[in-house]
Amino acid sequence: MGTRRRTTEFRKGDVYRATRNGEITPHIWVIMQDCLHADRHCTRAFNLTGSEAPEGQHMIDVSHFTFPYGLFKYKKKYTYARINEKDCLTKGNNLEYLGDVEDLCPGLMDEVCKQTYACDVANDLDDLCDCNYQIIDKKVDLGQMIEPECDCNQKVYFG
Repeated sequence: MGTRRRTTEFRKGDVYRATRNGEITPHIWVIMQDCLHADRHCTRAFNLTGSEAPEGQHMIDVSHFTFPYGLFKYKKKYTYARINEKDCLTKGNNLEYLGDVEDLCPGLMDEVCKQTYACDVANDLDDLCDCNYQIIDKKVDLGQMIEPECDCNQKVYFG
């Protein structure tokens, strides 16, 4: 039996299909930080999209991941993790809980963390994403992995 949750709670890694205020089309969102009072606070999140990056937004190509059938209403050729420093969700948004990101798409958060680590996409993502860059640093120091390279022409798009 799972852990009971507050109805106002978001947990890091929660995945939702959500339509935010002012938007018509729902998107797939991944919560980036825990929040006990998501009914009152807008909680940082990034979304998955098949659209090209608008100016000023950061996107990571995650097309090589296998996403569950039916996750996207319309599957496009490419899938990007769109990271906008102001994107957030509240429990007031039209939400459909889909599961935990590690269950739905193992390794997706690690890829986002590696790319933000290597490319310094946004100054505050290391805390918000809780990527724990120290783990990456330690694995590099121990020779368990090579330092991730920033492949800005193919992986991360800067506005």
